[in-house]
Amino acid sequence: HPLQATTLHDIAKIHLKRGRLKKTLHICDVVLTIRRDSLSERHIDVAGALLTKGSCLVALGNTEEAAQRLLDALGIAEEAVGPTHPLVADIHVEIGGMYLRKCQFDSARESIQKALDIYEVSNLDDDFVGIRDAKEKMEQAERDELLCV
Repeated sequence: HPLQATTLHDIAKIHLKRGRLKKTLHICDVVLTIRRDSLSERHIDVAGALLTKGSCLVALGNTEEAAQRLLDALGIAEEAVGPTHPLVADIHVEIGGMYLRKCQFDSARESIQKALDIYEVSNLDDDFVGIRDAKEKMEQAERDELLCV
């Protein structure tokens, strides 16, 4: 049932924050199965679960698989809710973080700037967690690039 998937997804996000990455991956796979079976392959909630799985894969250093999951999430989200939805921005932030791990600073800044532009037109409060994360990652991109020069 979709509500079961929602509860499991919330649990997966808690595990991700606590660094329990294997548990996160396992739960995300269950969530994706439930959501795909009960909703559809192209539902916005599938994009959200793919984002969480992609974030976990980035944390594990598996940027190749993370990129695929994040790009899948981006395509689904843009199709389901349009290119200016905050979830689309959240995905761009995570893609930027993935590029940071790969020391691809121009690509990181480009993705994060896309997110900031989306957040700006979304009329969200300045303390929205996604905006804060995007600004922190943008600063990290600028700082890390200076350290690599």
